[in-house]
Amino acid sequence: MAQHERTVGLHTGIRQESAAAFRVPPDKLAASGGGSATGGAAPATVSMAEAFALHAEEVLANEGYHYGVDVLLDTPYPYRGYDPAEAGFPENMRTFMYGLPRHRNGSPASYDDMIRMYKRRAAQMAAMKAEFRAMVSRGPTFSLGHFYVDLAVRRHVLAELAQYGPVIPQYGAFHSALADQIKLESPGLYAALVESGNLTRRRIQAERVLIASNITMFSTEAERQMTIQALTGKKVNGRILTTEYLEARTLVVPLTIDSDQFSPEDPMQPNRKRNEQRKAFLGEYGIALEDFVIGGVMRLDAEKGYDEFARGFIEFLEEFENLYRDPTSRPRVPKLFIAGGVPNKPGMQEKYEALLKRIREFEESHPKYQGHIIIPNTAFHHGKIANAFDWLVGPSLSETFHLAPKEANAAGVPVALTNIAAHHETHGHSAIYFDLVKEDRNGVFTPDTQSIIEVIQRMLDPQIRDYYAKAGIINSQRFSKHAVAELLVKDMLSRYPHQFEHSQTWQ
Repeated sequence: MAQHERTVGLHTGIRQESAAAFRVPPDKLAASGGGSATGGAAPATVSMAEAFALHAEEVLANEGYHYGVDVLLDTPYPYRGYDPAEAGFPENMRTFMYGLPRHRNGSPASYDDMIRMYKRRAAQMAAMKAEFRAMVSRGPTFSLGHFYVDLAVRRHVLAELAQYGPVIPQYGAFHSALADQIKLESPGLYAALVESGNLTRRRIQAERVLIASNITMFSTEAERQMTIQALTGKKVNGRILTTEYLEARTLVVPLTIDSDQFSPEDPMQPNRKRNEQRKAFLGEYGIALEDFVIGGVMRLDAEKGYDEFARGFIEFLEEFENLYRDPTSRPRVPKLFIAGGVPNKPGMQEKYEALLKRIREFEESHPKYQGHIIIPNTAFHHGKIANAFDWLVGPSLSETFHLAPKEANAAGVPVALTNIAAHHETHGHSAIYFDLVKEDRNGVFTPDTQSIIEVIQRMLDPQIRDYYAKAGIINSQRFSKHAVAELLVKDMLSRYPHQFEHSQTWQ
């Protein structure tokens, strides 16, 4: 990469935990949900930072700006077994990565304990601040945050960093979950909704408002208020947290797809990746090469909807022979493989055991379908099994961005997703959709088995699968590293032209 006198800097990372290193007051850190950011967002942050490091200089040059690029990433380790020293990052990307603070027995640290642990990492934080000072001295520096609770914490972090030079905090990376919004805006109301059983109803109502109105979570202030109102059933006083620190309209930066990990089959060697991944990772669970496999990749807890989808899946199996009466045209009985493992968070193990019990009860009542739902408590890396599925299903009631279906698309695997706003906004016509739950006369939510059965029938149609596999590959291209770097750079140039010197005026 060429050497330049001036550079454009990007400072990013999951900031909830690292905020503690900057002496953020405990009440501000607690508001961020600190300690929970080692899921999908953390590896996506790494990928986004790498995208900017690799492609931003080229995009700047194409726009007529002669700048180098600096990237500073500080974030927890993205996932178990990840070694940042072996990641092979670009030379212009400096990283400060660390595991989440835990007690010696492995249990998660409390907020106060977390702050004390981070304060003991003074040498590491001093080194990161020195890197940041150097970055700011070389040119305009932007700070990219994820969902708005992270941005709320970042305001306090950047207040300290700003003493080193002008820093521009203005980017939001993806949607904030509806339930998280109301939890921050009105904890008492959130608790009442949970206790009364109305949270699911409000979530579904809010998602319908978003879909019908084509509202994004980072749209205008009035639209955000409308979303909160749809979720809570009443107007929430005060401004939404995002707008206290950001402009009225904030760029939503898509998460990026690692094309080295996720790519479709080679037409010259069809099913090679599929068969290799099934043999290497799924064979021990009874998955054969000829099986039709509907896969799921997400953490295993009830809110992700896999228990409801599994119930609908079993109902489909029960009706299978009635749905396909002609044995000569009957498809192979599908299997459901749910990968993701139980997150290391309080209460998650109990949720997993309840989910497992619920599914096993269905299997015991339908013994001929034993082994057709497989739920290993293992956190598979999606890149190692993405091609092994015939379809990927995403049955969540609410999502932020939902990276896994985009990764599946890049691997040439079609996706079936719930009718929620984030799915429609980021997949459009490249996915098939279904309703996960329905409300009965008594206000109780149960699986919408008819909708689930119908979507599984569509999955088993070879022509539908081929169409959505191709549509998904096209859709995934807008989440490539180059596409995301281009989006970021062009937005920086349009919003802050005074921060840049046009190369044609001084080259």
